Amino acid sequence: MNNSTVSKLTEPVTQATQEMTGKVQLAFLVFTLVVTTIGDSLVMTVVLRKRERNINDRFILNLAIADELFVAFSLPGAVVKAFGLALYSQFFCSFVRPQVTMYFNLGLFTITSMALYRTKVMLCNNPHQAKLRATHANIWIGLLWLLAFITALPAIIVATVTRTGQCSGNWKSKAHKDAYIIFLLIAKCLLPLVLITVSYSRIGIFLSKNRIPVDETSSTSRGGVGYRNRVENIKVAKTVAAIVLMFALCTAPFQTAWIMLQFGDRETRIRAVFAFRVAVIFQNLHTCFNPFIYAISRRYFRQEYIKYLSRYRDCFN
Repeated sequence: MNNSTVSKLTEPVTQATQEMTGKVQLAFLVFTLVVTTIGDSLVMTVVLRKRERNINDRFILNLAIADELFVAFSLPGAVVKAFGLALYSQFFCSFVRPQVTMYFNLGLFTITSMALYRTKVMLCNNPHQAKLRATHANIWIGLLWLLAFITALPAIIVATVTRTGQCSGNWKSKAHKDAYIIFLLIAKCLLPLVLITVSYSRIGIFLSKNRIPVDETSSTSRGGVGYRNRVENIKVAKTVAAIVLMFALCTAPFQTAWIMLQFGDRETRIRAVFAFRVAVIFQNLHTCFNPFIYAISRRYFRQEYIKYLSRYRDCFN
């Protein structure tokens, strides 16, 4: 979003109101940063100290890193906006600001990958073939980082600072800018939505058609390996579904306002700018929930959280 455009669209709003809104947004962002740092630090500690990390653990670790970096890189811009300490520099517009887009997309691509991988594991007839090797999983995650960087690269290339000290884009033409906007719309809205919807639709259809037979001699009986694997897969699928749901609820208002700003008429764009004031708060909050989701849905994470928190408590006693 171009800050100069926002300024033109918000002329009726007083400077005092804008500063107050900026400080409220900053307060929520600091709260988010603290909660996210504590929660994701616990998540990363739990995952990194596991003797054997499965593919889902690797995705969880990558998501925690993406969330932490997203909030951290959002902070400098919020501080400047709230207090007007200094005008934006070329370094900020070319490096810091695009990182927010990059790490937001990295988190989104990781969540999408978690849904796709869980679908592959649950629907494959041979569970051993469905599981990825650690090397392949690391390559997959590396490609997610590359894709996230590519989504932010055009903004990095065209980034410039206006005479009023605001970040803008020095596009060769409006067609180039529109092409990038459409690319972002597909990459961060349409494609992930379609992939996640298809994945969970397939899982739902599979579970409804393939109920576990109650046979004490079968490997799918309650004591069998097949039964335990199925139950574990369902638990993981529910965890990923909860992560996807909270991500969607928190980020949908911001993404909707962004689409309105890019494709709406003047009146629609003015409404979108006002919507951003609240939507940005909810978008930042999405990074807080994942550690709690792991604690609620996974006993192992609950136990490890309690163990590590008890250690920290003992250090201060």
